[in-house]
Amino acid sequence: GIGSKLALKPSDGRGKASVNPIEKQSKIQDSLLQAVVDSVGGHGTPADALMVLNGKFSDLAVNDQPKEVLKWAAQTFPKKRWAQVTSFGLSGLVITHMLKELDLLNDASIITIDTLHLFPETYKLIEEAKDHFEIPELTVLRNKHVSSRDDFERQYGDKLWK
Repeated sequence: GIGSKLALKPSDGRGKASVNPIEKQSKIQDSLLQAVVDSVGGHGTPADALMVLNGKFSDLAVNDQPKEVLKWAAQTFPKKRWAQVTSFGLSGLVITHMLKELDLLNDASIITIDTLHLFPETYKLIEEAKDHFEIPELTVLRNKHVSSRDDFERQYGDKLWK
């Protein structure tokens, strides 16, 4: 299937395969889940911690909730161990704006996925947003086996949606 043929990497080629990526991912996930539990006193399961956090954030005014969640993430997770993944649509731009207002753009990883099928206007918007928000580092993930839409279509065909 197509899933076995596609792989993502940072667009600058820095991505390196781990000896055991599943084990590494599991350790990272465990440490991040422990950080969530620790953020509410260190007792119980991650599910218990999420219930506590959901209660805490839902008690806030609706307009305050997103910023408080972003501040909580910055206080809870190590720098660059949490991310804003965005396609630079309206909601992604709003969250990126909040990160800028809260001076958290250096704390979060900002990530987007380039499918190589984006409109030229989307690429232009990404560049404008990088400049406007002064995003210090944007990680762009794309297929590691091809570098252009033409290469993609030669390798995988032009009708993946079928």
